[in-house]
Amino acid sequence: MRKRVLSTTIMLSMLLTLFIVLPGRGGASGTPAISQDHLVLTSSTIENDNPGGEYIWLDLRFVNTSNAVLEKIKVTLTGFKSSEITAQDGVFIKPLDQSVLNPHETGSVRFFIAVSGHVVTGTYNLGVEVSYTIGSDAYAINTDPATININRPIPEPEPEPPPPAPPLPPSAPRVIVSRHLLSVDNVYVGQDFDLTITLQNTSRNMNVKNMQVTITDGAGTFSPVIGVNSFFVERLDSQETTDIVIKLVARIPGENVTSPSLSIKIDYEDSRNNPYSVEPTLNIPVYTRIRLITDNVVFEDTGNGDATLMFQIINMGIASLNNVNVRLEGPLQARDGNFFIGTMVPGNVQLFDDDIYVSQFGDVSGEIVVEYEDATGTPGEIRVPISTFINEPFFPEPDFGESELWPPGEDIWIDIEREGIDEGMGIEKSPLPWWQLALIIGGVLLVIGVITIGIVRRIKRKRREAEDFGD
Repeated sequence: MRKRVLSTTIMLSMLLTLFIVLPGRGGASGTPAISQDHLVLTSSTIENDNPGGEYIWLDLRFVNTSNAVLEKIKVTLTGFKSSEITAQDGVFIKPLDQSVLNPHETGSVRFFIAVSGHVVTGTYNLGVEVSYTIGSDAYAINTDPATININRPIPEPEPEPPPPAPPLPPSAPRVIVSRHLLSVDNVYVGQDFDLTITLQNTSRNMNVKNMQVTITDGAGTFSPVIGVNSFFVERLDSQETTDIVIKLVARIPGENVTSPSLSIKIDYEDSRNNPYSVEPTLNIPVYTRIRLITDNVVFEDTGNGDATLMFQIINMGIASLNNVNVRLEGPLQARDGNFFIGTMVPGNVQLFDDDIYVSQFGDVSGEIVVEYEDATGTPGEIRVPISTFINEPFFPEPDFGESELWPPGEDIWIDIEREGIDEGMGIEKSPLPWWQLALIIGGVLLVIGVITIGIVRRIKRKRREAEDFGD
């Protein structure tokens, strides 16, 4: 039994000596070994995951999974992409916010990272090295990398411009439109006109042949009158010109057509039967005729010293007119002033009906002026002369008739003594008492009021009739 106990004691002593002699993992000889997995990077977070030439905060959090106390802990970042992802403040090594980590405690550190605008969307890893001490022994480990996710919108690529047309060889003959002539000064919608095109072979030493000329308009503004838009020229010598005449008619330009144009495609061959093709363009302005008229003009005297004016304004053209306004010139003034209409589309009809004040009587003449602007903003106007005879207003004197209180041909007498009138005023005494005189004056005022009311009612009735006629 004693031998067994002694053997066990010797064996334990040998094992203990072996444990002390073996150097610790990552540490100095004769110190307890601590695995690098015992200080673990648990998370790496950033505050801004969509930087564009901006800065982000990178937070790293560690946990001490060992049973030892870790001191003097420092964190070093590695693996930066030159100047694209780097430490803003130039600090790549920072101590942990907690100077000591007891077993199973956590600590953190924050780095200020700059990300340039050249960094594209993606995931970037930064190496993390941690150094610390346990007692007098120093250790250094590599933890899991810190991950930075950069999320930037992908810019849409700019459309590539169409490739330029291949130039003609230097020795190739060139056919151009040297000039074009119109048979009219201005081309109006619905009008026929002749277009003369002069073609010229600019080559100094080469002739062309089998020339096919096709004139087209994809927008449909111009079309041939006789239905032929293609011409054939058998031969065109060097420096020679030839004329092509085509009769066209102009249509109403489409809504999206800002500048009507003709495409002239010229296919030809040189003396070696090499084919060529050119397609110049001619711009031809197209105008629309303005057909703004007035109709059913009625200008007449009302008998009250003024007049009434009524007429229609009709846009009989094919284009809209803008800022249409009606005013009068001469000794005339409309009761409501100028008549502003605004926009008149084709076929629109407007009615002018208003009382007209005149500054003179007798023969009165003036003009109706209708102003407008066409689609290009060019102003225009039409003038319509008007005239009538304006009678001076007549107001009949009141007829009081015969009255016992006021016999015709007799003077009115006032009792001066009874009325208290001074004889020095030159008024003779009246044989009538004062109450009779008051009745006479009241009757006169009543007759005048009745006549005035009748005249006013007549004027109002004529104005209502004129308004009813306008409606």
